[in-house]
Amino acid sequence: MSIKHLPLIPLSNGGLSSAVSKDIFFPYDENNIPVPTDLSLILVEPLSIKNVARKSLFEALGVKNCKPEVVVDLITRRYDRSCCVDLRNCISSPLPLLESSAKRESGYPNLSDG
Repeated sequence: MSIKHLPLIPLSNGGLSSAVSKDIFFPYDENNIPVPTDLSLILVEPLSIKNVARKSLFEALGVKNCKPEVVVDLITRRYDRSCCVDLRNCISSPLPLLESSAKRESGYPNLSDG
C-alpha cells in the first residue's frame, strides 16, 4: 500500500480521506474563487492549505483544482430542476462566481476584497 492510499487529506466535513478512489478538490477554483460547499463536491478543509508545504503534499496525494466550468455546471444543474429548491441556498452558492464575473468585466474590486 502506498502513501496515497492513507487517509491524510482533511476534508471540509471534518473527516479524513485519500484521493485514490474519489475526486477531492481544493476549496478554491483555478481563479482562487471559493467553491460553494453545497454542490456535492468533496472539498479540502480551507485552513489546512494555508501552509504551502501541506498544500503541495495534498496536490501530490491527488487533490485537484476545480475548474470554474465544473462549478458553473453544477450550480446550473442544481437550480435547473423542476422540483423544490431551498431558497436559503439560492443566493449563497452563485454569489462568489457572480462577484468574480462582475469584477473581471468592470475592472473594479469586489466589496469583499476589503
